[in-house]
Amino acid sequence: MHFQKALEVRIGLYGEDHPETAISWHCLGNSEAALGHYDSAQKLHDKALTMKKRHFGENHVQVSFSLGMQATDYIDKGEFTKALEI
Repeated sequence: MHFQKALEVRIGLYGEDHPETAISWHCLGNSEAALGHYDSAQKLHDKALTMKKRHFGENHVQVSFSLGMQATDYIDKGEFTKALEI
């Protein structure tokens, strides 16, 4: 999988905890969601969100983008109330 390889490259270049690495976690989450693996997708998106919050703070466009993906994960799982709470 190309997203997995991209993650490995970014970890090698930037380390495990870096905003660029968070992008790869996000892309892996999207791939899992596309395959219908919603729980796995949510874990990967959560990992990306945690990194982004740590590096950018709560009020940053990258954080809001990841929050939107979290809501989408809940929608995919049919958890509409949780999606609205984000």
